[in-house]
Amino acid sequence: MVCQILLEPKLDQYSRGDSKTKKGPNAKTPYTLVKEALDTQDSQWLAQNLSVQWRDNTNDVEKVDKIIGAKLKANKNSLVVIIKENLDSTPAVEPLDQLVTQVYGQLTLRFKDARGKKIMNDQHITKPVKARLGYLRFQIHLNNLLIIKNKGTKITTPSFWNQIDKDLAYRLCKTEAYQFAFTNLVFLKDRKVCKGQKRASDITAEEAALPTEEEIKAELQRLNSNQL
Repeated sequence: MVCQILLEPKLDQYSRGDSKTKKGPNAKTPYTLVKEALDTQDSQWLAQNLSVQWRDNTNDVEKVDKIIGAKLKANKNSLVVIIKENLDSTPAVEPLDQLVTQVYGQLTLRFKDARGKKIMNDQHITKPVKARLGYLRFQIHLNNLLIIKNKGTKITTPSFWNQIDKDLAYRLCKTEAYQFAFTNLVFLKDRKVCKGQKRASDITAEEAALPTEEEIKAELQRLNSNQL
């Protein structure tokens, strides 16, 4: 469940702190989505794993908060390790499909030891989910390049999670059509850039750059024309 939540296309930010978006306390974070998922569980599951009335008990709420926090931290760290290993792979950065297989195969019990085809064909691992993983990979790579660029200077490089949250705060306040076009472009760019032919050290910031406003506008026009 946690792995799927971390790749949820509608996530507004990855940190649990104050929202950087206009949605404020209504921002979707991994923490809030896990809480929402718990609320969908039936009484039998809650009785076995937590407490049917856990939200009404301060001690239970604190216990659940600590469990969620620890689980999310561990899974976020594991996700980053897998992405960085993928970027560092030789002789070239592996395609997105391979990264998807690695992430779900290692972070979920459901797909543990599953073949890549089974994972890729799962109805819950949609194109937007794959694009979000590609987006995270691009952001981590761009952050690595920024660290190298700023080395030896007085410029402080933000963490990639802060870099990601700042970018999402801007993009997720846009229209659904904008977000759809952006997601589609990220997916297509990942297919073009990370196709098993280049090492990460050979992928420039320009090649890994996220879609520009002009590119998104053009993609929106293309999508609209296809609907006519």
